[in-house]
Amino acid sequence: MKKGLLLFLVILLGTSQILMAQTKRITGNVTSAEDGQPIPGVSITVKGTTIGTITTIDGDYQLNVPTDATTLVFSFVGMQPKETQITSLDVYNVVLEPDVIGVDEVLVVAYGTQKKESIVGSISSMRGDEKLDQVPISSLDKALQGNVAGVVATSPSGQPGGRTQVRIRGISSMGENNEPLYVIDGVPVLGTQYVSFTSESSSMASREATNPLANINPNDIESISILKDASASSLYGSRASNGVILITTKRGKRGETKFKLNTQSGFSQKTNNKYDVLNKQEYEELAAEAIVNGLGWTQEDADEYVQTNDSTDWGDVVYRDPLDAMTHSIELSATGGTEKTKFFVSGSYFTQEGHTIGTDFERYTSRVNLDHKANNKFNFGINMSVSYSEKNSNNGSSAFASPILAADLMLPNVPVFNEDGTYNNTNLGMLNNFNPVAIKDWDINSQNEVYFIGQAFAQYNFLDNLSFKTTINTEIYNLKELKYSNGAFSDGRTVGGRIREGRNTVESWTSSNVLSWDNTFNEKHNLNVLGGFEANKWQNSGIIASGTGLPETPKFRSLAAAAEPETAFTNTTEYSIVSFFSHLEYNYNNKYYVSGSVRRDGHSRFGIDNKYGNFWSAGASWRITQEKFMSNMDFLDDLKLRVSYGVVGDASGIGDYAPLGLFSYNGFTYNGNAGASFIQYANPALTWAKNKKFNTAIDFTLFSRVSGSIEYYIETSSDFLFDVPVSATTGLYSPSNEDFISPKNLGSLRNSGFEFQVRSENIRGKFTWVTDFNIALNKSEVLELPDDKDLIDGTKIRRVGEDYQSFYLRRWHRVNPDDGTPQWLDAEGNVVDSYPGSDDRVIVGSASPDFQGGITNTFSYKGFELSALVTFAVGHYIYDSWAFVMESDGGYILSVNQNDKALDRWQEPGDITDVPQLILGGNNNADRTSTRYLHKADYARLKNLRLAYNIPDNVTKSIGLDNIKVYAQGQNLLTLTDYPGKDPEVQVNGIEDWFYPPLRTITLGLTVDF
Repeated sequence: MKKGLLLFLVILLGTSQILMAQTKRITGNVTSAEDGQPIPGVSITVKGTTIGTITTIDGDYQLNVPTDATTLVFSFVGMQPKETQITSLDVYNVVLEPDVIGVDEVLVVAYGTQKKESIVGSISSMRGDEKLDQVPISSLDKALQGNVAGVVATSPSGQPGGRTQVRIRGISSMGENNEPLYVIDGVPVLGTQYVSFTSESSSMASREATNPLANINPNDIESISILKDASASSLYGSRASNGVILITTKRGKRGETKFKLNTQSGFSQKTNNKYDVLNKQEYEELAAEAIVNGLGWTQEDADEYVQTNDSTDWGDVVYRDPLDAMTHSIELSATGGTEKTKFFVSGSYFTQEGHTIGTDFERYTSRVNLDHKANNKFNFGINMSVSYSEKNSNNGSSAFASPILAADLMLPNVPVFNEDGTYNNTNLGMLNNFNPVAIKDWDINSQNEVYFIGQAFAQYNFLDNLSFKTTINTEIYNLKELKYSNGAFSDGRTVGGRIREGRNTVESWTSSNVLSWDNTFNEKHNLNVLGGFEANKWQNSGIIASGTGLPETPKFRSLAAAAEPETAFTNTTEYSIVSFFSHLEYNYNNKYYVSGSVRRDGHSRFGIDNKYGNFWSAGASWRITQEKFMSNMDFLDDLKLRVSYGVVGDASGIGDYAPLGLFSYNGFTYNGNAGASFIQYANPALTWAKNKKFNTAIDFTLFSRVSGSIEYYIETSSDFLFDVPVSATTGLYSPSNEDFISPKNLGSLRNSGFEFQVRSENIRGKFTWVTDFNIALNKSEVLELPDDKDLIDGTKIRRVGEDYQSFYLRRWHRVNPDDGTPQWLDAEGNVVDSYPGSDDRVIVGSASPDFQGGITNTFSYKGFELSALVTFAVGHYIYDSWAFVMESDGGYILSVNQNDKALDRWQEPGDITDVPQLILGGNNNADRTSTRYLHKADYARLKNLRLAYNIPDNVTKSIGLDNIKVYAQGQNLLTLTDYPGKDPEVQVNGIEDWFYPPLRTITLGLTVDF
């Protein structure tokens, strides 16, 4: 027996040696000729055999080939196949050329990457070098508008470093949070939860959110993927209800170290110079006319009352000259590496002065991305980004201390300074004591932010097709705020000056562990399976203190200098999420594709009975052009049908302790001692909000020139999470008389629409012309409300069967040409001469556009590049919430200046106009809320125009450089619109409220590669 066993082992060993002698191991790397980036998922086969493998995420491969093999075949969708002869070498590095347009070689998706051909969900992508490089923006979210179908990125505030509102396929929640989830190199970024602590309000919900994305250098971005439907986003489970934006930063490349220097400088101004107010002469004429009409004074007495010897254009005072609103940036990056270690390092400085006095933004950023391949089995790496920013801001949009408000409301016949050179603080009308120049010189409204994103990962490849990856992510955000209001002007004038200081720290830790396996069977069956576990903990803590009564000199801007303590407030809140997820992809012969995802989230915001939620998706696609019956259609390079359905969740819109009954010690006393009061009823039945998403699409490529997609979607959101106010009669008590809340699940909403995007190479050759076009049509409909009752919110109504953003107003008719009085329509459409009642309100349009999108044309010729992006939106309305003051028909004319529309007022019988007769105190309620101040806001905007020139290679090489590019560009250069307000691009709810006007920025730049 022993001899037989020994003989068997000898034979087995000898056979293995013979087999090993008949094969050899080869390795290599596959990159793209376009950008030198590695290509994952490339198929490598030994010609004439079934032996093969695919490249890793780094483009690497290894393969045992027979010693008599002669040729390797490299193939990848969207790239030209390539054959390489096998010689005595052991390493074969291959560069693949692009094949047809419109087929991206790989897209970043949840927890990995995918070839575009295999994607069944709705994913749009942007390359950083096409859309973000050298764009003079303070925040990457500002670059989304007009570049991606179905994504709305409005900038209601041009404040440098200010926030952009981003919506993917409409509003998916009736609650406060409709922002997508941002994931940067695998780190979830919950930017909507970073709040300003120095807001006037003590309510956490009403504080202004800051913008952590403004702390990321847009030029560090490699690509952005927008996950729209459930198939694409469901792996993020309870955080994916509003869509997901995946941001991937640049990584190192194998080869010698390459440096890139980019610098630019320019200036900014406001976008709209058409909106204007009355000058001194016009104002005094109309003010006197209102007095004569209202009080019956003589013209001479009225003129004497309103006329002064002073004249001030407050717009010129508040808005800086362009050369005083400068933008500068400089950045240096380095990339390189060996077969073992690759790195990307960058540092940048960005500064932008706002077009309004007292506003600016300054940012320093640094990044290190490092990848190391220890051996063929094990690799690891780190990604780190640290930034520091300083921002000086205006006061809130409708605050009297806002210089933007002052530019319009200040009377034009009062001076900035008194004769003795001191600041004028008298006879300023409604804004008495709010001289914007004095406020700018003496007040402080600053924010200092330190932002860190870090990731460490390690991956072990058990087999060529089986790997395990573990990742630790962290996000740390520190905010320091100071708000000082002096004692002579502004909000501190009644208390001898006021100062507020705040500190806020946000920490988020995420650990994920993912096991993935992929394999190909019989050359036609391709299977990929992924499973993982993830845990996340988020904590926010902050403190604010304020005091009053400060020394008169503005140099003492410290809380310690305050004579009287005013408030002290602290806040700490946290939540945790634990998740299990899996994903499966299968395709047959690169023709039929199916995929499915399941995620189970446990969230600490819910009670024990509903703590866990299950979210899933399923999808399929068919590459029709792979069928034999399509073989004769030479003009059709690619045609694919996609369909998907799934459910994602939402845990936002409520507090971190929503299901619990809560007591509070905040401000409560009992017999002189600290006391507690019951402030929230328990609701253990509180459950997840859900969004059911259906998507179907056709992708196409024609004539090797035109590629695009047509998509249709239906998304139904239900069980919205609301903090509903509770009456004090229930026994709840608040020392500040604020309403208490009870978290509940309420309502249902549906969004549906079409998206179309196309890319066309119109002209090829020495002169090239490429067009990118996208358009989206979205319709929202309220499906269910509590007790089926309308919810009226100011100028809006939420009604079953109607658009969520519907305006609900009394209808303005006209000015009576006989006597200059206003006229309205009642509910039945009858003309009435008195202000209608609340029952006469009707739905009169929506803040949601019927369609919107963007078109980019790019031209190149002999080193010159010209690109132009135009964005547009059609079919929506904007309500001017302050027009009742600016167009008051004499109501406020002695307190504030007026819009120049007042020049068209009614003066005598027979006048046809929309402006009633000016009467001091107002004209028969003409300035009350109605459609008079509701305007169509269709617009087209030249969002970006860029002209660049690449210095010829023979010149750059002669001085030891790889490339030199000089360029000039402009942002928001031209806007075509009939909207009479400040700017048609306001917040998504369609309300204009004296927001910081958008910036028109013009810059010159230089890029050097060496």
